[in-house]
Amino acid sequence: MSTLHPSTPANFWLRWLAMFAATVNGACVLAQDLVLRKGYEGESGPVNGVSAEGVDIPGTGKGHKTIPWDAVAGLGGPWQEQAAPYLAVAETAWRARIRLERGDLAGAEPLFEQLFPDHCKGQGPLSQLVSGGLLICRLGRGAQMNSVAPCMAYLHAIEQGSVRTITRGGDVADPSDRILVDSATNLVPLLPPVWLSGPGVAALAHGNWAPYEGRTGLISNLYQQSARAEAGLAVALPTRPRSDDGAELVWDVVVSRVGDAAQRAAARESLRSRSDKGQAPWMESWCRVAIGRSLLRESDTESQNQGIAELAVLPAALERVCPYLTGIALAEMAMASLRLSDAKTAITLRSRLAEKFPGHPALDWEPLRQWSAAAAPDPIVPSDSLGSSPAADSEGTRRK
Repeated sequence: MSTLHPSTPANFWLRWLAMFAATVNGACVLAQDLVLRKGYEGESGPVNGVSAEGVDIPGTGKGHKTIPWDAVAGLGGPWQEQAAPYLAVAETAWRARIRLERGDLAGAEPLFEQLFPDHCKGQGPLSQLVSGGLLICRLGRGAQMNSVAPCMAYLHAIEQGSVRTITRGGDVADPSDRILVDSATNLVPLLPPVWLSGPGVAALAHGNWAPYEGRTGLISNLYQQSARAEAGLAVALPTRPRSDDGAELVWDVVVSRVGDAAQRAAARESLRSRSDKGQAPWMESWCRVAIGRSLLRESDTESQNQGIAELAVLPAALERVCPYLTGIALAEMAMASLRLSDAKTAITLRSRLAEKFPGHPALDWEPLRQWSAAAAPDPIVPSDSLGSSPAADSEGTRRK
């Protein structure tokens, strides 16, 4: 062990101790350059870099961990200049997240909308928050078609890497409080590729779809083809995927409605097989509606009656699992009953739709909206037609 030499001047050691203290103090300051918001105080480590997703710190093994910008209150030191362009984004994202967690969807949505254009193609924790938060807000107000873009962005954001938990507060009975993505299929249970024809679907079909690749690109393409079919546009179906349960489900749901006769029959058999195995309630809803609407496209009375029976399962047993699909089922059943000259049942179904699901976009479906108890079934869309009847779609105008 070294000792102080008696001949060493005392002021030398005083200067050495002062330099050592300054070095230690400087290290502490550098460690505190990253200022985190409440709830993230446990995160620590030297800053390795910054990106559009957040601040990188050392992670497990040889990897790194990204602290999203919504968790960052400030960043000084050597990374201060690089972080400066992202601080406004950090503030907006934090405000949006806080409102989402408090259940203030109406206040959170415009903030997420502001951030979405710059984060709709990212893959990281901030892109997950922005696209997932916007998806929750839009689904919460029943804007199904306007939810497709953030849905695909969210699926893209989680396609690689860890999935960030996104929560919201408010009434737990609200449909948007339910699970955002099913972990087994990586699909959004509250957003099936099922539409009623109308201006909203036409706008969706003609809209600019982000050119995602991989699995998200396939899912996005199937949703687009479904919208195109309902809008009366040409459809180009991709090959049925393999070894991907979620993608196979979406393919079967879409093709059971928009494919040719042979494709529809094969897709229905696949959906029936899936349904018979006792799937999750949301998947059962998807399968039943897809099979029912597919059968309503067939011309024979037996198929029409079978289609009504499949659709009837939703209001009978799965009413709140996916309210959007239950409303679709009631509207389709009402129109099918009218085609089969059962006006009394049609009136009952339409009344139940209006009573149970006020504000549902199916209420603005033109065949349903224009029909009355005394009307003849002339304006009803033929069962084998797609997209031939424009419908008003006011989904984007309802904000709570």
